[in-house]
Amino acid sequence: MYKIRTIDVWDTILRRDCHPECIKLTTAQHLYLGWSDHLNPSFTDSWRLYNARLEIERELAAQAVKDGKDDEYEIVSVLERWVR
Repeated sequence: MYKIRTIDVWDTILRRDCHPECIKLTTAQHLYLGWSDHLNPSFTDSWRLYNARLEIERELAAQAVKDGKDDEYEIVSVLERWVR
C-alpha cells in the first residue's frame, strides 16, 4: 500500500490563471509564427503542431506505464521530440 507524502498543486491549481491546454496551444502558435519556415511542411498551422504535441505526450505516457511507472513524463522529453 502506498502513502501520499506530498501533493504538488502549486502550478496546477493555485498559480495557474488559465487552462493548461491554453499554454500548449499558445506555445504551438509561437513556434508556428516564429519558425514556420523551419518546420516540417505538414505543419500547416498551429493546431497541427498542438495536436502533434498531444500525440507525443500520449506516447510518452503510454511508454511510462508500459515501463511500470505512472503516466508522467519530463517536459524536456516532449519538447525534444516535438521540435525534432
